[in-house]
Amino acid sequence: MVKKEGCLNILSFPACIMATGTRGVIVDMVKNHMVDLIITTCGCLDHDLSRLYAAYYKGDFMMDDALLRENDVSRLGNVLVPDDCYGYVLEDNLLPMFDEIFAETQSMSTHEIIDKVGEKLANVKGHEDSLLYWAHVNNVPIVVPGITDGSFGCQLWMYYQTHRKLRIDLFADEQMLSEMTNDAKYTGAIIIGGGISKHHVIWWNQFRGGLDYCIYLTTAEEYDGSLSGARIREAVSWGKVKSDAKKMTVEGDLRRRRQQGALRMNKILVLPGDGIGPSIIGSAVEVIGAVADDIELVHGEIGFSAYEASGQHLPFETLDLAGECGTTLCGPVRTVKENNGAYRNPLETLKAQLDLYAMVRRFTTFSPDIGREGMDITLWASNNQPGQDIVETRDIDGITLTKYIRSSSYSRMMARALTDMEMCGGTKVKCITREDIFPESSDLFEESFNSLFGSTDMEARCVNVSRWAS
Repeated sequence: MVKKEGCLNILSFPACIMATGTRGVIVDMVKNHMVDLIITTCGCLDHDLSRLYAAYYKGDFMMDDALLRENDVSRLGNVLVPDDCYGYVLEDNLLPMFDEIFAETQSMSTHEIIDKVGEKLANVKGHEDSLLYWAHVNNVPIVVPGITDGSFGCQLWMYYQTHRKLRIDLFADEQMLSEMTNDAKYTGAIIIGGGISKHHVIWWNQFRGGLDYCIYLTTAEEYDGSLSGARIREAVSWGKVKSDAKKMTVEGDLRRRRQQGALRMNKILVLPGDGIGPSIIGSAVEVIGAVADDIELVHGEIGFSAYEASGQHLPFETLDLAGECGTTLCGPVRTVKENNGAYRNPLETLKAQLDLYAMVRRFTTFSPDIGREGMDITLWASNNQPGQDIVETRDIDGITLTKYIRSSSYSRMMARALTDMEMCGGTKVKCITREDIFPESSDLFEESFNSLFGSTDMEARCVNVSRWAS
């Protein structure tokens, strides 16, 4: 869509993006004329400005939050924001700017105020790293519908205490959005996360028949009915995205996607595991070394070897490495009996911590001499999640089988499969069930399948595994 002549390119994202290293990606997009319009939240302005005047620090998700507050430090995920680096610097620097900005007018829209602030950053050290500065330079409007929901808006409110005629003209923002979207020959959007910024993008595009292009990145669940969890295909039903639009939903954290984009192909975490695991993984490592000399192998521990070294079957260090590397090569791991008598597999815990909710296996013929010619098949299966909606127990030839099912596992896996099918242009999909053994969970599985794939143009049907195998 960036190369499409006459296309209005819109970018929306939440505040957390600007508090991390991803801020530089957003700035580069604006700097290199890849964006025509930004819709975001007030916190975006807060973090962009604060980081010009003071530094943020790297922390950890599991830090003692009460202790942090005692030391005047706020935590944003694993980013630490001391009070001195946030509210205080904004108060000290914004209020004097407002005196100059509102010297000749008492009413401005959010995009006009933000543009004026960006203009005044030219004399601030480090302004080349600022989103507001480059948006001003390249005439990219930044609209913040919820302008009072953050420190920047709070500074406007404080300024209002001594300037009672001050007005924020939100209708001027909406008028500009209406004119820009309706005047555009085509519209496209990269939407990161949900909330008010996402909805404002798709809302104004419905009045022109919908977006022509759309990429949506989200970590939210679809099954809870939230806007953030809603996939782009749902927006088609509202007329906010065209039915024939080039669209894609990408499930995952943008910050992690950014890491994986750079590291996935050249940095792999190796976890040997237990039993025959070290032998199997050792052979796999030899194969990787023989076919690729540009891959860095990072070694970690999980299972019994990890317990011997650290007293934990799944050390925090392993979790950190898994998030950093993006790709993990892991051997078998034995199930652990805990002090309360319960059994737990560290590998399942790792999957849950990394939110690996689906297993995807791809079968493709790379050589006519190996395997079945023309094979191009992808299998999707759901990983277990904590809790259960259905518990089924069956006795088969003296062997007791128990299945724990959580409906959200099915929903997420089906959504992942549909996204993959849309990306690769797949036309046929089958739902494989075991209603002869687990009828309740099979019914739920089939219901999830039909609700998602039934409305597509794909050839979709359900079949029992015994008939499918034959």
